[in-house]
Amino acid sequence: MAVVWWKEVFDRLYLIYTVGYSISLGSLTVAVLILGYFRRLHCTRNYIHMHLFVSFMLRAMSIFVKDAVLYSGSALEEMERISEEDLKSITEAPPADKSQFVGCKVAVTFFLYFLATNYYWILVEGLYLHSLIFMAFFSEKKYLWGFTLFGWGLPAVFVTAWASVRAALADTECWDLSAGNLKWIVQVPILAAIVVNFILFINIIRVLATKLRETNAGRCDSRQQYRDFLLPSYTVFAMER
Repeated sequence: MAVVWWKEVFDRLYLIYTVGYSISLGSLTVAVLILGYFRRLHCTRNYIHMHLFVSFMLRAMSIFVKDAVLYSGSALEEMERISEEDLKSITEAPPADKSQFVGCKVAVTFFLYFLATNYYWILVEGLYLHSLIFMAFFSEKKYLWGFTLFGWGLPAVFVTAWASVRAALADTECWDLSAGNLKWIVQVPILAAIVVNFILFINIIRVLATKLRETNAGRCDSRQQYRDFLLPSYTVFAMER
């Protein structure tokens, strides 16, 4: 009974996030086509947006591929065969035939990579905005190459490291199940990107708030100057009348 209930819940969740990712994939595809088609929209800011959108598109597609591989007929039968005792000792007793899980391992690795690129391209958005505000001379085209290597390259480094360590120390079943502390190889860089992005956000808000106060103060001063200038003029005009 519990197994049937769990399967119904899983099927509903699977349907919900599949529909959600499909809508997201379609919307992002339209957005990328619009940004790429109209030449007036070609600028560094929109190029960064396009990279971010593409990373989310690839994440959605990697989820579809991962689900297709992970929840295929043979994979489902293998997962149903695993008991609770097997799950507890999954890092200790690898199966005899590992070749059947190669496709699943590759799919999970690419999913983690595209997931990481989402966070790092969001960080690139923050770095770009921060650079525009704090750097007097900012070469957008020059830094775009650096941002591209940062957004796509850095996640590849620690995801590759995770895959290598996982293959050497915990090459068990499909890699969709956590293998102890190995998960931190991917999660720590992602958490670091979130923290850095939050710090940039706070600093940008602080600077914008300061500039806004200075602008408002300047407006008050200029209005007072206009009053001081116009009041004698109004007085002279009234005397002439």
